Amino acid sequence: PAPPRHYFARGNYFKLSSSGPPVVNGLVYPVPSPDLSGLGIHATVGVDGGVKFGPDVEWFSPSVSLPSGDFYVLEDAEVDSLKAKFSEAIERYLPNLSDFGDLQYDYSGVRPKLSHPDVGHGGFDGGADFWIRQDSVGFINLFGIESPGVTSCLAISEEVKKIIDARH
Repeated sequence: PAPPRHYFARGNYFKLSSSGPPVVNGLVYPVPSPDLSGLGIHATVGVDGGVKFGPDVEWFSPSVSLPSGDFYVLEDAEVDSLKAKFSEAIERYLPNLSDFGDLQYDYSGVRPKLSHPDVGHGGFDGGADFWIRQDSVGFINLFGIESPGVTSCLAISEEVKKIIDARH
């Protein structure tokens, strides 16, 4: 079968500049958005003890086959708007955010996704989280594996092993 259609979303991250006690001591996930486009702006503690928030989800048009240009470069007004959006989302689970330090823009990244809110799941397996298939040449392709894929990497490897074992 042909590979699934992919779409692109930019995810932004902010960090908390703080020299005080830790704000959180583990992962904090809010309730996901109703459209399941992401896990929400969550908190992660880095190895340095710093707290990072993100990602959000900013969809590229479904017609974009590969983002190009300066999609990583944000103007000051964009950063200010994102900071307000992040502050509002974070304060739902961490009230008085400003008491813990200043929220600063950190970085952005572009993620390929297997679905898009304007298009749906593109007809593959009824909206599966990820896609594991062997193509006609014999390559085993793994598409759309995001954070849950890391959590389920042992089960994914078992599935790949079944495909390999079926060849013999």
